[in-house]
Amino acid sequence: MSHHCPSIIGLTLWAALACRSAPKTQQEVLQEPSSPSSVAPSHGSSCPGYDTAQVNISADSIGPLALDSSLGAVARVCPGYRTQSDYLETTEILDWVFDLGSIRVTATQFDTAVNMSKPAENWQVFGRPILPNKVPLPAAWGALRAHYAGPAKLQLGELGPIARICELPWLEFSLEFAYGAADMDTMTAASIPATASIKSIFIHKPGNTEPC
Repeated sequence: MSHHCPSIIGLTLWAALACRSAPKTQQEVLQEPSSPSSVAPSHGSSCPGYDTAQVNISADSIGPLALDSSLGAVARVCPGYRTQSDYLETTEILDWVFDLGSIRVTATQFDTAVNMSKPAENWQVFGRPILPNKVPLPAAWGALRAHYAGPAKLQLGELGPIARICELPWLEFSLEFAYGAADMDTMTAASIPATASIKSIFIHKPGNTEPC
């Protein structure tokens, strides 16, 4: 089943993710409560010697995970990853799951098998990482905007509300708040409730995003 989904960043890979039929595992993950305790890993750190409650994220890395590295190189640094099944439309794919302190990270290649010589094509972070300027990711959109108050964009699609703050062009925030069918084509970031929950973050490399 195919869908037409507008993309606020214009990326082929993100369009593939946003336009896919939501997999059961993805639905279960995205519907978890937004409190830090709900995403605290139960498997210990995936990376030997790395176990901290504060995990910094940037355009290049998530804690010890270098986003440009091949998955083979990532696995050597963090061999304690887990796998879970996911779907790109009707094709089964695998997510690699990393537990880092108080956050959980998933890495995906959109294929039926993992190519260890290539990097992940999509990174998603659950929990409360540390954003640039040493800002802990808050649970609510309004608290986030208190730190990053510049222009922002919103897309409403199959994965629900996805917001982008132009000051952080390589991040997209998966939100949860109530909206109606009439809002799909008209609602803007200015209308996002301050109480909207931040469920997860997608990370994209600078240079792979449209101007905000």
